[in-house]
Amino acid sequence: MRRLPAVLLAFVPILLLCFPAAAKGAEPGRTGPASLDSPESLSYPSLKFEVPRADRFLLKNGIVVYFLQDREVPVVNIQAFLKAGSLQDPDGREGLAELTATVMRTGGIRSLSGREVDERLDFLAAEAGVAAGPQAVTASLSVLKKDIEEGLSIFAGILRSPVFEEDRLRLAKELKKEDLRRIADDPQRLAFREFNRFFYRNSPWGRMSSLASIDAVRRKDLVQWHRKYISPRNLWIGVSGDITREEAEAALERHFGTWTAPEAPGTETPPPVPQRRGIRLIPKETSQSIVIVGHPAPPKGAPDSPAFEVLDFLLGSGGFFSRIFQEVRTDRGLAYSTGSFYRSRMDHGLFGAYAFTGTKSSLTVLSLLETIIGESRNGTFTEKDLKLAQDSLLNSFLFSFQSPEQIVRSRLSVEFDGLPADYLETYRERIRRVTLDDLKRTANRWLDPGRASILVLGNSLEFEGGLKPFGDVTTAP
Repeated sequence: MRRLPAVLLAFVPILLLCFPAAAKGAEPGRTGPASLDSPESLSYPSLKFEVPRADRFLLKNGIVVYFLQDREVPVVNIQAFLKAGSLQDPDGREGLAELTATVMRTGGIRSLSGREVDERLDFLAAEAGVAAGPQAVTASLSVLKKDIEEGLSIFAGILRSPVFEEDRLRLAKELKKEDLRRIADDPQRLAFREFNRFFYRNSPWGRMSSLASIDAVRRKDLVQWHRKYISPRNLWIGVSGDITREEAEAALERHFGTWTAPEAPGTETPPPVPQRRGIRLIPKETSQSIVIVGHPAPPKGAPDSPAFEVLDFLLGSGGFFSRIFQEVRTDRGLAYSTGSFYRSRMDHGLFGAYAFTGTKSSLTVLSLLETIIGESRNGTFTEKDLKLAQDSLLNSFLFSFQSPEQIVRSRLSVEFDGLPADYLETYRERIRRVTLDDLKRTANRWLDPGRASILVLGNSLEFEGGLKPFGDVTTAP
């Protein structure tokens, strides 16, 4: 009798634990593995979860602080949100906010040169960063508790008194220009950048940096932008880690409490106006195409937002379970990547469905994406679909609070975005209340084909037909 190889023998104890009936002999009429219950028939108690909270207090100069202590490791994490961003870039100097944020971090502070800042942070094993988005500048610091005083001193200097050294600005501009040059070599990045520009045409949201706009930026522009928008009147701070509230409050008062400024300038920009249906073609000699179909969507916190979040999951962001994935990729094999996304901003939202497909199937995929989106307006989802989406969204919501840093950031974001104080506590109930009628009503309100912004990147000479039947076409130079 041949003996089993040693590698198989190693699994015998595991098999016996998993299938005890196989060791004792299966009951009459039943076999071992077949006797296992279906996962769908299992019952278990409901998960009880309360959204974690964080302390909120004000510094003497009015800066809002959210705080949560965590003594697991001797590290303190600090986050800062400033309400200003690339939407405040002046015409002809698009990219100014991004450069300002970059050189705030790299270009030195009043007490240390840029090189000395890098050296001190490295010595302290600390990390600091600053980045600019459309509506916010975000900054972060992670430092050992024993070095919190020096770390905060450097961090406060980065925010309050950056020097903007000329050589660091020059380096930042060259790196940004090289990054812009490389976009043309990355079809996916190029497609989504140009889609953003096309969707937001005639709006500040659609302005993008260019080689010329980066070249036009001077050091004085960074100084003026910082002086105008980086202000304690515009600042929210989050603190988490191995520090008490009393210690955090005292340290922040020392480094930020003396910071004063006149009333912060308004940073509100009008929300983008939905455009008429249009198609943008980006000619690209490549064997594959990228198709993106965009629609206006509800703003963050709007009454339709919960239903639209569920709708987006069912249409494309739900991965294998979504209609777009199943019909475009699984059933027809027309795309190697496909799905959807929902970006909810403070004053507007954007929904997009996309597919990366072969050149010859570009128009077929575009038609299919529009058909799937259009069918959602007819109420084609079932109660089973709805429950799957709700359960998935609620389960993923729990993972937004895995660390004290995430908890503080979530709380900070709610106030920064102007949402109700109980927004996080009521999120699950809002998702649970979504009905099939809500999905149909929301789809009909927001997914109007007459408002679709469509982008196709690919070699149009290889398309099986033209884009004109889909609407007015403009071609990028």
